[in-house]
Amino acid sequence: MRMTRREFLIAGTASGALSKPVLSLPGVIYGGAEGTPSEPVERSLTTTCRQCPGGCGLRVRVVDNRVVGIAGNPAHPVNRGGLCPRALAAVQTLYNPDRLTEAAVLAGPKGSGRYRPIGCSEAIRRLAAKLREVRETSGPHRVAVVINGDRGLNRLLWGRFLQGYGSNNLIDWSFPEGHEVYPAVWAMQGLKRAVGYDLERTRYVLSFASQWLDTHWSPAQASGAFAALRTSHGAVRPRIVHVEPRLSITGAKADEWIPIRPGTEGALALGLAHVLLSEGLYDRQFVEQLTHGFEDLVVEGTGERIGYRRLVLRDYAPSKVADITGVEEGTIFRLAREFATYKPALALGYDGSGISTQRCYDRMAIHSLNAMVGSIDVPGGVTHFQDVDLLSQPIPEPDEVARAALARPRIDQADPSTYPLADVVPAPHLLAERILADLPYPIDVLVLAGANPVFDSPYPERMKQALAKVPFVVSLSPWLDDSARWADLIIPDQHFLARWELDVSHTLTGEPTVSIGRPVIAGFSRTTASADLVLELARQMGERMASALPYKDAQAVVRAAYDTLYASGQGGPLGPVEEVGWTRLLERSGWGPPRETSADTFYGKIVESGGWSDPIYYHREWDRVFRSPPQRFAFHSVVIAERIRPRALEDDIRCLPHYEPVHETEPGDAFPLRLYVYPLAILAGLRDVNVPWLMDICGAIMCERWGSWVEINPVTARRLGIAEGDSVIVTSRRGKMQTRAKLFEGIMPDVVAMPWGLGHEGGGRWSDGVGQNPSKLVETHTDRLTSGPFWNATRVAMRKA
Repeated sequence: MRMTRREFLIAGTASGALSKPVLSLPGVIYGGAEGTPSEPVERSLTTTCRQCPGGCGLRVRVVDNRVVGIAGNPAHPVNRGGLCPRALAAVQTLYNPDRLTEAAVLAGPKGSGRYRPIGCSEAIRRLAAKLREVRETSGPHRVAVVINGDRGLNRLLWGRFLQGYGSNNLIDWSFPEGHEVYPAVWAMQGLKRAVGYDLERTRYVLSFASQWLDTHWSPAQASGAFAALRTSHGAVRPRIVHVEPRLSITGAKADEWIPIRPGTEGALALGLAHVLLSEGLYDRQFVEQLTHGFEDLVVEGTGERIGYRRLVLRDYAPSKVADITGVEEGTIFRLAREFATYKPALALGYDGSGISTQRCYDRMAIHSLNAMVGSIDVPGGVTHFQDVDLLSQPIPEPDEVARAALARPRIDQADPSTYPLADVVPAPHLLAERILADLPYPIDVLVLAGANPVFDSPYPERMKQALAKVPFVVSLSPWLDDSARWADLIIPDQHFLARWELDVSHTLTGEPTVSIGRPVIAGFSRTTASADLVLELARQMGERMASALPYKDAQAVVRAAYDTLYASGQGGPLGPVEEVGWTRLLERSGWGPPRETSADTFYGKIVESGGWSDPIYYHREWDRVFRSPPQRFAFHSVVIAERIRPRALEDDIRCLPHYEPVHETEPGDAFPLRLYVYPLAILAGLRDVNVPWLMDICGAIMCERWGSWVEINPVTARRLGIAEGDSVIVTSRRGKMQTRAKLFEGIMPDVVAMPWGLGHEGGGRWSDGVGQNPSKLVETHTDRLTSGPFWNATRVAMRKA
């Protein structure tokens, strides 16, 4: 018998089958008691997005303990109500059927993916017992924890735990903000952190493959800055020029896109500097008063040392730079003159997430341009993030065992005698090789606290071998991802919408923010938030460890952090833009905004508004901006010089921005094409990739979805006999990959481009086996200053399959 939908509903209602509607989702039940339908309870709660490093403020709509909508928090200074697709997709990560909801222990060989469930309390007890055993036998230094760009409770609590336990090995796989610029700023300004760029108020943006509209660490903030820049009503429209081998989203949105050979951005920056110097277009007052090493130096006992000016004028004439970069000589002259004419102007390098696309010397060359035009710490120029202290509770003095262990080197630190900045810039990509070689000692326990090193490593197979070698690997991933499959124990973290959290961030204008994250739903799963896990571990490790983390739970840590901010007297709860402007006006007039009368009132407003910020930023505080010994911008890096102690001209050049050639084609080379690897805009920095919404749109700009491709210029394709959509084989000295050809005029001839972000081995049904990871082709070159990997120095061949 056939039945219409209307007849089915009528029959169901009559029989009572539909009298109690129930929607079954993880931890969610709709409907009241039998025969008593309940009125829905609706709330709108503020929290912080943790989908990527951006740290945007959210307003979450919750109905009957179920998240039904996500919007931006208009009071949050990072995003001012705007959101990217990743934040909106958080609903799919929350109710994802592949999400792990309970702890599990390995029930087969490592890498098999076979696990059996155990209680969360039992899992924590096993981890605590293993940590006690290692501390009493082989030593606490043989424990390492790997995080992934975390700026909140994870970093704060694991850092305190390891200090009390006796290990230096808190390893950050990805710097949280502008990870590429960090070592360059350390070398030239003595600051051990990234910087910001006041994009809203600048008049000229010269982007060296920065991808600030593709993969910026704070995408909503970068998009907001672009909108403000485009709607500014000055006498002259601000100009954006983007230099990159490929026409990315940033290049498409710019006023001009200039193609360049991969890995030669530093040479172009030095060519522009040559024009600024030879034509006298640089900011003489800033250079003469606030820089070091611009002119030749005279050092007692070593004679005259070459300065920035002489090196650039000697080695980087525009004609020579044109041959290196593929950028026309006339274009180099024009760009330099524009950069000096539009004030303030900004030079940006790669500021994204995921892979290393520029070397430290390249970033030093790019950053030098900002000093040349006086754009350091001025409105519309480079801004400098302020430090924020969160916990006033002191860490107890380490015992004798911890003191001895803390004196040992980190496992992710390269040799500083070979790599001058290795002691301040960690090298997590070395983790696999150092574990396999027991350097500088074996690792007995490895905790993956939000990191997925198997996928993120340029050498995933070596990382798998390293995880297989470590006796006890613990993953806190809520997914059975590429790395969790190699764990002995999995204790899944709670979703960020179901846990207490902190996020320390900054606006691009330098305003510090401390955003609060809180559970917007209750009873979501049987897992434990990683912050609560660390606190419980400390309690189970004994009284001394417990005294280092004397907090009942994660909420108590969050409250203690905001109590510290209240006691500092700086900043206040988030407010609308109008309140921020009023606060700034009061401060400039010598007054302060009204303060909350108590810590309780202060904390209540924090929870209601979504966090804390300090909107007051004073420019030209040079003691804060320049921390290296000369207290000036160092063209000739004192930081590097102190480590290599230059004696010859070659050593001197190592202290200055300069260009070092990448691998070039030799006559008869079997690999004639340059490979350019770029992060996919939607997936770069994404913590949860098993999201169908995002997989559906990650290749939208190339009209691609649910798979990988290789981009090739039509001129090069015709020469190789390749047509659109052809199945092709891309081969490097390291490996080969079969994929589909995408003919794209927005790529330089003799360059092929491949997206990074797909090709996971695990994580769920919407990420496992979708696309390919180009890391199997990449021959990473080692940065001479930091030992970091450089992905875009690989040459390949390509043919039809």
